[in-house]
Amino acid sequence: MLLDILKETFKKSFWTLFTSTIGGGITFFTAAKAFNVSAKNSVIIGVSFFFVVFLGRFIFCWGKISEQKKNSELLSQELETLKKQFEHNYNIQYDVMTLLNQAFSGIHWLRVQDDKNVSAFIEIMEFMCNKIKELFDKKTQHKCAVSLKIPMKLEGDVSSETRIINICRDKSSVGRNNDSYRQKNHTISNNTCFNTIFNEMADSGDTYYLNNDIASSSDYKNSSKGIHIGSELPYKSELVVAVTTSYEHEDRPPLLGFLCVDCDQIGVFDKSVDPIMLQGVAEGIFDLVNEYQQKIDAKQFVLPAFENKQTKFKIKDRSTKLIRK
Repeated sequence: MLLDILKETFKKSFWTLFTSTIGGGITFFTAAKAFNVSAKNSVIIGVSFFFVVFLGRFIFCWGKISEQKKNSELLSQELETLKKQFEHNYNIQYDVMTLLNQAFSGIHWLRVQDDKNVSAFIEIMEFMCNKIKELFDKKTQHKCAVSLKIPMKLEGDVSSETRIINICRDKSSVGRNNDSYRQKNHTISNNTCFNTIFNEMADSGDTYYLNNDIASSSDYKNSSKGIHIGSELPYKSELVVAVTTSYEHEDRPPLLGFLCVDCDQIGVFDKSVDPIMLQGVAEGIFDLVNEYQQKIDAKQFVLPAFENKQTKFKIKDRSTKLIRK
């Protein structure tokens, strides 16, 4: 750095203002003679003036070079931060695509099975919930939970008073299905997320509900309040999408259920990306939910998680990270 300062201090374009020629240099050092000062003193004054100019120039260049170096370091830090952020985002996007691929591999496997029983359906839906949980855990960098709920429409169409049952969850949140939860009558109208979707599907056609700060929503309703440990909800944000189809319908689109993701932190869901991604998954299981719903309805109870896995479905790990630090 000192060498750079000295180079800038002795920059030719600056000093030529004083010593552009030999005669000019001599005049610079003997200028004091015009004021009846001896040649010796004139030179001393000239040298002193030169030193003062040099010192001022040195200090100026030191400040200039220091500022340039500081700005350069800040720019390097910003570029390094951007690079790490790019790599982080790339890895998350890659993981998201991989996990979606794995989730749908289970869904596609179920479609081609000859013996399609409820147990196999629940197992694959649990597998899907586990993969979506992994996806949102990575994407939000926080703990998420995923569940699939369907309406118990034993008679007639789905209405605001239709009961909603939870048929499966990811493995980390199965403890929420306690006795109090199963005995509670969870209706569409008693839950803001379900009720909003139910009404919006008939009006604007929106098929999702996103709340990034549940506690701050004064009119928020949730029939699970009071049944968890401490009577508090185990999550602070939620994203819920309808299990339906996006093609046009003459009347209300069919509502076969709700795919739900929640998180223990606020402000984690991206409104521009997450609803669309989850809606794609929900539409991808529409036909399976439609096929199995009547079999599940006939049982008239909330199905427990199946511990004895009977299916032969296994997944291959195709992970190949191109950028991984």
